[in-house]
This record gives sequence, structure tokens and C-alpha cells, in this order.
Amino acid sequence: MTVEYTWSIQDMKRNTSDDGVFEVTFRVSALRGTCQTSELVGVELTPDPLSDTYIAYADLTENHVITWVKSVVGQSAMEEEVLNKLNILHPEVDATPVVQNGIPWSSSK
Repeated sequence: MTVEYTWSIQDMKRNTSDDGVFEVTFRVSALRGTCQTSELVGVELTPDPLSDTYIAYADLTENHVITWVKSVVGQSAMEEEVLNKLNILHPEVDATPVVQNGIPWSSSK
């Protein structure tokens, strides 16, 4: 069964002097069927207002910040961590069931 990951930004801290974001709290969720789990994580950033790639606080989007976070923590590593938690909490069921309902004289076994 496929696992769907969702990244979201929960909070940010910034310097009021230059609006540089230096801390981000984010959540990564994993959904497999009806089973879901997530991790809430904080990461530190080093803003550089003099950089050509600097984005003013007022112009930031969630996608900008998620891109920063993924580059710091590593998207694959973070998703693997959440998947491991999902597998512990909700082990995937084998395709072959070990218990079945039914009666042998019914046409719908």
C-alpha cells in the first residue's frame, strides 16, 4: 500500500531587526490507508539578509520554508523516520489474511 507524506510548517521564529527566520517547527505526516502518524520537529536556520537568494519575511510562502527545511533535515531521511514510526504503530497487514469469516455451506465464503 502506498504511503502519502505531507509536510507543513507549524511555527517560525525570526529576528525583528532583519526579519530573518532562524528557527522553524514543522510536521511530517505519513498516511497509509486509514493509518496515520506524524513527527513534530524543530530545525535551526542561518538567515543571510545579504544573500541574493534571501526572501523577505513578508514574501515567504509555506513552500519556500518547506524547501529550506527539507534541505536541512533531508527529505528522504525524515520520511523514512516517519515511515518507521508508522510501521511500528500500524504494521502493514499481509495480503493473505490469517482469519476469515464465513460458513462452508454458503455461496459467499
